[in-house]
Amino acid sequence: MANARNRWSIEQAILEQAAANAGELRKLANDPKGTLEQALGESLPPGVEVRVAFDLDDKIHQVLPFAGHAFLGAIEPPEGKQAIPGLRGLSVATAHRAATDEAFCAALCEDPAGLARAHLSKLELSEAMRVEVVQEDAKTVWLTMPLNGRGALRKRLVKRAEKRAARKAEREAKRAEKRAARKAERRAAREAARGDQPAAPPVEQIPAEHQG
Repeated sequence: MANARNRWSIEQAILEQAAANAGELRKLANDPKGTLEQALGESLPPGVEVRVAFDLDDKIHQVLPFAGHAFLGAIEPPEGKQAIPGLRGLSVATAHRAATDEAFCAALCEDPAGLARAHLSKLELSEAMRVEVVQEDAKTVWLTMPLNGRGALRKRLVKRAEKRAARKAEREAKRAEKRAARKAERRAAREAARGDQPAAPPVEQIPAEHQG
């Protein structure tokens, strides 16, 4: 039976988890090998190192895959429902072409941004944008984390923090109201208790025989 594993689908799942969960993002940054092994469900071959490149506002990364990493599965871009959309999909298509077209790979390595602008017009790269090629070898696997995924994550984290702050403020307000209500009840009770007691008569009205 052919190996149905696809490295891009596996990596896409890792990136989606990292973009949706701060803990997964930290794990990807601090332990990319462990993250990949967890996604694969098995250990990587001895001596294989996993690195992760995070895109920046002015720099994106393009991986050149090493065809010998059979343990990662096929390097053909997934199709159908598994197809990877957007910039990430273009990056995957570029990686596959670089792995199968030596002339294209050489041109990409020589002028990655220029080649991207000329041949991958959908990227719409500005002149200030840099494209850094990260090339795998027999001992190295590269994962790349798009900036847009982390941007979405930041927005979710901000919204989550705002909701937590709002809930905390609401709880504090309710507790303050309860404290004020209890304080008012105790004050009212003390005033009521004093009101039930007969007022002491003036000293001059107390019979002489009962005075000091």
